[in-house]
Amino acid sequence: MTTKLKFLQNYHLFKELDPEDLADLAALVEEYEYRDGAIVAYQRDAADSLFIVKSGRLYAKTVERGIVTQSRHYLPGDYFGLDWLFAPHVHPAAIQAKAHDDQPVRLLVLRSRDFLPFLSGHHDVIDALEPVYDATDTQVAGFPEAQYAEALKMKAKRDRRSDTMKVLPDELIEFIDRRSGWYLFVRLIPVILLFLLVTVLPFTYLASRPPGSFLYNMQFWCPSGLSLFAIAWGVFRFFDWTNDYFIVTNRRVIHREFNLRAFRVDIKIARIDQIQSVSVLKPSLLANLFKFGTVKLTTASQYGVILFDDISQPKRVAEALERLTKRVSALDASREQTLVRRSIESYFGFDQPYALIGEEVAGAAANEPEKLGCWGTIAHRYQWRVEEDGVITYHKHFLVALAAMFWPLLIGAIIAVLAVFAVRYNWVTWQLGAGVLTPIYLILLLWLVWDLENWRNDLYQLDGRYIFDIDRMPFGFGESRKQAPLQNIQNVKAYTPGLLHTIFNYGFVEVETAGVDSNIIFEHVPFPGVVQSDIFQQIEEMKQRQREAEETRRHKSFAVLLDVYKQEEEQGRMPRRTPPPPPWEDEMEE
Repeated sequence: MTTKLKFLQNYHLFKELDPEDLADLAALVEEYEYRDGAIVAYQRDAADSLFIVKSGRLYAKTVERGIVTQSRHYLPGDYFGLDWLFAPHVHPAAIQAKAHDDQPVRLLVLRSRDFLPFLSGHHDVIDALEPVYDATDTQVAGFPEAQYAEALKMKAKRDRRSDTMKVLPDELIEFIDRRSGWYLFVRLIPVILLFLLVTVLPFTYLASRPPGSFLYNMQFWCPSGLSLFAIAWGVFRFFDWTNDYFIVTNRRVIHREFNLRAFRVDIKIARIDQIQSVSVLKPSLLANLFKFGTVKLTTASQYGVILFDDISQPKRVAEALERLTKRVSALDASREQTLVRRSIESYFGFDQPYALIGEEVAGAAANEPEKLGCWGTIAHRYQWRVEEDGVITYHKHFLVALAAMFWPLLIGAIIAVLAVFAVRYNWVTWQLGAGVLTPIYLILLLWLVWDLENWRNDLYQLDGRYIFDIDRMPFGFGESRKQAPLQNIQNVKAYTPGLLHTIFNYGFVEVETAGVDSNIIFEHVPFPGVVQSDIFQQIEEMKQRQREAEETRRHKSFAVLLDVYKQEEEQGRMPRRTPPPPPWEDEMEE
């Protein structure tokens, strides 16, 4: 039978992919063989995968109140679930495997959790998924238009206006915008009026003075100086406007506010499932006139209310959030159903109706860790963010290391200048200078190495269960450690406190915890918004694991209850819970 890679090479959805990209994709695709009559997917179960029929047939039927309302067949080469790669939803129908012409039912399954990171790591793949049409305007390759539009949202992650916020690999940007341009225009009206006032009136007055007088000679200089103030005010408001933006993804809402007066960036984040209500406000005459408004989000996050204020498309944001919250609610119910079924199947030891077809794919080697050379190892050692074996390690910004090494570098530079002058003017011989300077520079080198290692050993870590603040002395001279469980985290704030921090994009992440003497603060870390996103992601994953474990225990109790009930029923020990039916009329006459 055709291999996965060969099948995908000829399959129209992925026909335009490069061989290397296609091999990497094939390594992510799983192939299953189902028994005849087996259920591939149950109606209302969670759906987050693309299914491609490689051989055999599938029969899908939608049942509502015991009546089959829709049905269809999937033949070899057909697919379904392409939408679910980008927006997981609920299976609208039960899918059953049907063998055909002695061909077993084989399906290729590509999961959303694998495909979206694949798109993030392969920048050219999105262009290769663009629809291709022949002369008759029939699509012959690529994704359909709607799904290609979803794939293009992955490009928005790379082209977004700021790298301060990290968008996760499995996130899609539904909306991103600044405040309305009309809002900026309204804010600039006083600036424009001031500019006209400080230029026209002083010029008119000074030009009316006697020629040759001091005031007459100032008719150009005075308005020019005053207008600079108005221009600076306008530039200030423009940059304040351009650095504030709002993001809605399929998982979170994000409000990034840049306070130019204090040179501080504050970031507010809430998950979609934490949104309790959405309302659109147009609080002023100007807002109604220029058609911009505010979206008020009431959330269960630590921020409470999050405002998307003065945006040009408030209704679009509200509609997107309403759609996403409904999807999350439907997915929660479907995941509950899926977990119940798996718990019962596990307890009663049901045989799985499918087999995973193992196959070696050349592209799988691409997932192996890349071997680093000498410079790569050094760069990896001093990266600000390193992720290995599920542990994320952060270092402080390298400017902190440069500040710590300032004095040994300055002293070394001064000594070098003095030594050059001393040798140049024959104050000392170069042999004597070298003999004196060698131990001095060895000491300075040790000082530099100490400072560099001291910077590298100040670590902040996330391991999926705990958050760590580690202060380790160089060369094993001591260590202090503060840690807190992720489940104890109550709030996470990210901010850049000053001009230098804003220019070089580093700042603080304050983690408020319960049960710890003081909060854990990530000091001077690059991209504090990225660190904040990592913490929120790990908290979300930890809570999801806890929910699934708790639900599994609860469902196991249900399975035990069903088992006991079935045993009692089989032994005829279950008493009737309702009255027996009345006898038939002929029986009553007898």
